[in-house]
Amino acid sequence: MPNEPVPYVRLIDHELVTKKCNALVVSIRGKNKNPIIRTQWTIYETDIEKIARRISRRDAEFATRIKDITLTAQDVELIVRRATYQRLKLQLSSFPVFKDEKT
Repeated sequence: MPNEPVPYVRLIDHELVTKKCNALVVSIRGKNKNPIIRTQWTIYETDIEKIARRISRRDAEFATRIKDITLTAQDVELIVRRATYQRLKLQLSSFPVFKDEKT
């Protein structure tokens, strides 16, 4: 997540207002099996908050993990999938995977 806020436009009282917030940028690389035209998705912090609130209403365990800031990889995948309208399905792991450049 970048440290500097990015601008986005919101509809407030029938007017478009430019605001700033943090955003998560997800880039797609490699071959895609799905016919996705976009290669980069910007998910705004406000959208992440709305999605997390909606999930928390139905799932008490998720709400506890949000409160304690202990999200699992599956929680992050769910948030990104909902924020991108089911277009992106990430495959995150709980541990980092490093590629050895010597081999």
